[in-house]
Amino acid sequence: MKRVINSLIGISMILSSCDYVNFTKGVKNDSEKIFVSHKKFFKSLFFNGTISEKKYCAKCQFNKYQIIIDLKEKEPKTIDIGNFSYQPYYFFNDKNQLTISVTPNLYESVKAGLFIEKKMDSDSLTSERLQYDLLSDKESQWVPK
Repeated sequence: MKRVINSLIGISMILSSCDYVNFTKGVKNDSEKIFVSHKKFFKSLFFNGTISEKKYCAKCQFNKYQIIIDLKEKEPKTIDIGNFSYQPYYFFNDKNQLTISVTPNLYESVKAGLFIEKKMDSDSLTSERLQYDLLSDKESQWVPK
């Protein structure tokens, strides 16, 4: 009888671990879909404005470099709540500003007060006639290396 109970407990644990594995796979798949969806949205976005601030986070493992843009124009003009923010990659605030993660090269090359633009369906930014990579061409990576 003790063997039967131990066997049933063992089978129950195996089935529970299968449910856990399936759950974690589902979470991973959903997270990847959300990432790709936000990246596609951001690529399709048009905006321009003036760089108001640069932020550097030494203790951050990822996305150490960010710029804040005072937006002059953006398209679409109204951002759906689901696309309003995907931190730490981008964030629209209520002051008509956009905070975005950028490459170290872009961060070092621009300064506050400069005009900057991202064209629709583009993965780069333009400032002072220079073009900077903004989005990685790798599906699972946001900022290019």
